[in-house]
Amino acid sequence: MIVAVSPYGGFIAAIRDEKKFTRVQTSGKPVIFIFNSAGSLVGSIKWSSGSIFCLDWSNTEDLLCIQEDGSVLVYDIWGNYQRVFSMGQEAKDSKIIDARTFDSCAGTGIAILTTSFRFFAVNDVTTPRIRKMAGTLDLNSPPSAWAVLSEERSTHVFVAKEKNLYLLDQYETSATLLQPQFNSNYLSITAICVSPSKRHIALLAETGHLWIGNAACSTKYCEIDTQTMEPPRQVMWCGSNAVVLNLNGLLLVFSPHKDQFSLVIDGPCVLGSEVDGVRVLTS
Repeated sequence: MIVAVSPYGGFIAAIRDEKKFTRVQTSGKPVIFIFNSAGSLVGSIKWSSGSIFCLDWSNTEDLLCIQEDGSVLVYDIWGNYQRVFSMGQEAKDSKIIDARTFDSCAGTGIAILTTSFRFFAVNDVTTPRIRKMAGTLDLNSPPSAWAVLSEERSTHVFVAKEKNLYLLDQYETSATLLQPQFNSNYLSITAICVSPSKRHIALLAETGHLWIGNAACSTKYCEIDTQTMEPPRQVMWCGSNAVVLNLNGLLLVFSPHKDQFSLVIDGPCVLGSEVDGVRVLTS
């Protein structure tokens, strides 16, 4: 399932991930189901457009449906169509391979990665102005991880190219190489997560080592061996006080002070980010 969780205890949207059900032949159209925070169905959308790549909520509780061709269809909380906009001609021509939503000073933004391995972003979905991330980075394959940091009027993209971490900017002509200091040997950064306060960042290596530090990657708070090399379904900040790894039925929680605990969930779950915590959704 593709699941979108609105912050502040808001609405939940879910649709079957067609990419994971290729062996099942169905004639019916996929349906987006919309639930309130108590889990009651409040609306639905019979999907008749293109393949949905990403689903998320804006800060005004509009449902953003991002398609593989870069089209973004917008619906209200009851499933009523509002508008559509495009993430640009390159996205339309070459398609996208990844997408993220992010909080900006203007509202909610969207960043995409095209099959040409270039990043584009809009800082406000209500008045979308497409910007190409100007920093050049020689990518000939998808990055091992990436994340968006938007502060004031500038938007940045953290991009991991195996073990190297770069910062792309809307206005800089070249990418900045960041140098987070890991004590352990590793080959690749596999997850990047920026805290809701935008002051902290968490980096997960393929070895299972978790690096937590400031957003500039110049100060390390701690480095923790999570004791697992299983790729998590999600890596998410719990407020700005801890980092949560979702391992499909097991939640591992780590603080910058190296405090840690685990929580066993009965079955797969989905995490939703909140300013002061995380929401845990189960079936």
